[in-house]
Amino acid sequence: MKPIIEVKNLTKYYGANLALSSIDLTFLQHRIHCVVGPNGAGKTTLFKLLLGLTAPSEGEVVYYGGELKREVAVLFDHLTLYESMTVDEYLNFMRTVKGVENQENPLVEKILSPLPRHSYCKELSRGQKQRVSIAATLLSDEVKLLILDEPLTALDPLSLMEVRDLIKDLGQRASIILSAHQLREVEDICQDVTILNKGSVLFNGTMEEVLREGLNCLEVEVAYLGEESSLDNLLSRKEKEEKRESKKKGLITYTKLRLQYEKSESEKGQAALLKKLVEGGLQVVSFRPVENDLEQVFKRLMGSGS
Repeated sequence: MKPIIEVKNLTKYYGANLALSSIDLTFLQHRIHCVVGPNGAGKTTLFKLLLGLTAPSEGEVVYYGGELKREVAVLFDHLTLYESMTVDEYLNFMRTVKGVENQENPLVEKILSPLPRHSYCKELSRGQKQRVSIAATLLSDEVKLLILDEPLTALDPLSLMEVRDLIKDLGQRASIILSAHQLREVEDICQDVTILNKGSVLFNGTMEEVLREGLNCLEVEVAYLGEESSLDNLLSRKEKEEKRESKKKGLITYTKLRLQYEKSESEKGQAALLKKLVEGGLQVVSFRPVENDLEQVFKRLMGSGS
């Protein structure tokens, strides 16, 4: 698969403050690539460098396309609609600003199809405003790369679902690079992911690869007579306890556990634990492996990178 943008040894200082440190990344054509990280990780700085809005202190950005200004569209996290305009008035205004002569764009019409076109922008929900903003970035049919800075921020659940589905649909037509804080939502829409922290790359790869970086988790519920110490005696150091809830019903104690295992020890460790619980006289109510999600991996990598 061919790259659309590549960054090589990209470094950016703001005065004495290091915003990005020697980053090497490749963004591929026709893929949705998410850049994840806490506030101050360097996501917006990276996007500004990709767009040529600021110069790198070291390194370079290589765009494998035609004219960057014509083929790349961007939407930053602050919405800038003119609220005194209707949706159609705003889009016509943006066509004039961008010098777009073609009034008919099937993709834009599809994006706007759920919206009341004659409503004022101030009357729209945040999700609807996000939809209008994305449409405005795609008025030109020359756009090959769409850069979205935290497009899922501050959306209600219904709007979040709509914008997420819109991004997935757009990913079939153009390359997309986006940043986000809603990690579980990103897991559903992105094919590639980069995790940034304090200007450094903690992970870069496909979504499948980043999920394999995590720990295997196991949720267990057991019932037993006596105190919790009878359960504790059966747990080894290999079981890292993430969560525990216990309640008593008469003489019986019910305990729910969420345990973490290193990948290399997962199957063997879980089998050994099940055997110990049964042989120790505990009734196993449930014993369920839990798949990794991006948020769990993100928390683990943040801890190792701090």
